[in-house]
Amino acid sequence: MDEDADTPVSTTTFSLGAIGGAPGSGGGGSAADALELANLAAMADDSGVKKKRVRVNVLSTTLDLEQHMANYKDVNTRIDRLLFIADRCVPLQIDAFTMALKELRTTVNVEKYQATVVKLNEVLTMQHMKPLQPDSQWKTATLTESRIKADQLEAELRTYKANLIKESIRMGYNDLGDHHYSTGDLPNALKNYVRIKDYGTTRSHILSMCFKVIKTSIGMGNFSQAQTFVAKAESIVDPPEKEKVATKLASISGLLNLEAGNFRKAAKCFLDVRFDQSDALFETISPNDVAIYGALTALASFERADLKTKVFENSNFKLFLELEPRVREVLHTFNALKFQTCMEILAKIKNDLLLDMYLHDHIEALYQQIRKKAILQYFFPYMSVDMNKMATSFNCSVADMERELAALIGEGQLQARIDSLNKILRAKESNPRTKLYAKALDLARDYNFQTRVALLRAKLYERDLVVQLPAGARR
Repeated sequence: MDEDADTPVSTTTFSLGAIGGAPGSGGGGSAADALELANLAAMADDSGVKKKRVRVNVLSTTLDLEQHMANYKDVNTRIDRLLFIADRCVPLQIDAFTMALKELRTTVNVEKYQATVVKLNEVLTMQHMKPLQPDSQWKTATLTESRIKADQLEAELRTYKANLIKESIRMGYNDLGDHHYSTGDLPNALKNYVRIKDYGTTRSHILSMCFKVIKTSIGMGNFSQAQTFVAKAESIVDPPEKEKVATKLASISGLLNLEAGNFRKAAKCFLDVRFDQSDALFETISPNDVAIYGALTALASFERADLKTKVFENSNFKLFLELEPRVREVLHTFNALKFQTCMEILAKIKNDLLLDMYLHDHIEALYQQIRKKAILQYFFPYMSVDMNKMATSFNCSVADMERELAALIGEGQLQARIDSLNKILRAKESNPRTKLYAKALDLARDYNFQTRVALLRAKLYERDLVVQLPAGARR
C-alpha cells in the first residue's frame, strides 16, 4: 500500500458513476435506489476522518507465514494480509508474494493477480533473480468466464425485474454482488448489496445484506459506512442464531473501534466475543487476533481493577489467550508488576504486530499508553524512587526515563517532583492542614444546604402547602 507513506489518508470514497447506473453492472434501479446510493456516496465523502499514517518497514520478524495464514479461513483475507506483509517486510517479500499468487489462482480476481506479478518481478529484478512469467492462459480463460457469468447474472436480474418476483430480484442482486466482489470490483459489489434492502422480506435477509455491505465497506477502507450498517444490524430484534450474530457484531465493532483509536470500546467488544462461537467471527480476523487486539487494547485503556475483573477473571477470554502465549505472558507480567519482563516481551513481538493490517497504525499509541500505565503503577506505592533503578526496569536510559516522567507530570497524571541532581523521583506531599480546611468547608456547605431544606419544609407545612396522601397510600 504505497500511497499511505507519510501522506494524509482518508477513508476510501467512490463516485456516483461507480456506484450506480454503470452500464453492464445490473444498474438502472429506482429513484429510491439512486437516493440511497447518493446518501452512501455522500457519507463516504464527508464522514472520513483524515489522519496521518507513518509507514514502517519491518527488517526482521519471527513470523511464520504458513502458520500465520492457516488462522484465516477466507481466501480474500489471506491474500490481503499476504500482500500487506509483502509490502512492509523485505525478508518475507518473495515468500509472501508467491503465496499470494498461489491463493489468487483459486479466485477470479485477475486484476489483483496481474498487479501482484508486477510487484513480485520488481523485487526479483532488484535481487538479480529471474522474473516470473504470468499465466496468460489462466488470465484469458478466467476473464472470459467472468464476463460470461456477469452477462448471465445481469440477464437473469432483468428477467426477475420484468416478472416482479421480489425474492428472485433479491437473490439476483445478491449473486451479482458476490460476483463483483470475487472479481475485486468492490464499488459495483457494494451497489448491488445495498439494493437488496428493498427486496429483503425476513430478518435473515437484512442481516445478510448488512454483513455483506460491512465486509465490502471495510475492504474499501470506508469504516464509517461499515459502522452505519453495524448499527442497522444491531437494531434487528431477535435475530436468527442470536449468539453467532452477537459474536460477529462484537468482532466487527471491536475492529471499527480499534481503527478509530477508541481502545477502551474496542477492548470491551473483543472481550465480549464468545470462544465457543469463534467460527462466527468476522471473516478478516481470527481467534488469535481477538486475543492480541483484546489484550493490548485492555492494557492500554483499563485501570488495574478493570483488568482484574474483565480480563484476568474472564474465563472465556482466557481460552483466546491460550492461542497466543506471548500475549498472555505480557498480561501476567504486567499484573505481577514485573515491568522489565513485560517491556522485553512487548519489544520482541512489536515487529510481528507491525505486520498486522489493522493493528500497525496503532502500535505506537498502544505501546505508549501501556508504558505510561506501567510507570504510574510502578511509582504508586512509593514516596521516592531512584530513577536509575526505574530506568533499568523499563529498559531505557536515565535521561529518557526523566523525559517520560516530566511528560507525565506535565500532563497531570503523575503527582511528583524530579530531583535531577540526585536522579530521584519524589511524590508530592499534600499539606494535611489544607486537606482539613477543605473537608471542613465541605461539611459546612452540606450543613447549610440541609438546614435550608429543613426550613423550607417547615414553612410549607406552616402555610398548609403540602399535599396529604390518602390513608394507606404508598409514598
